[in-house]
Amino acid sequence: MTPIEQSIICTVFLAISYYIGIHFGKKVGLEEVVSFTLDTLEKGNYVKMKYNEVTKLKELIPLDKQS
Repeated sequence: MTPIEQSIICTVFLAISYYIGIHFGKKVGLEEVVSFTLDTLEKGNYVKMKYNEVTKLKELIPLDKQS
C-alpha cells in the first residue's frame, strides 16, 4: 500500500467519523445538557419555572414577577 492510498483511506474514515459525531452529538447531547442544566438550577432554587399546560414545556418565570 502506497502512502497516497493510506492517506486516502484514513481521510475517508476520519470524514465518516466526523459526520457521525456531528449527527448524534448535536441532537442528543445538546438536549440532554440543556435539560440537565435547567433541572439542576431549578432544584438549587436559582431559577423559577412553571409548567405550561398548552405547550407541555417548562417556562422560566422572570425574576421581577412574583408567582
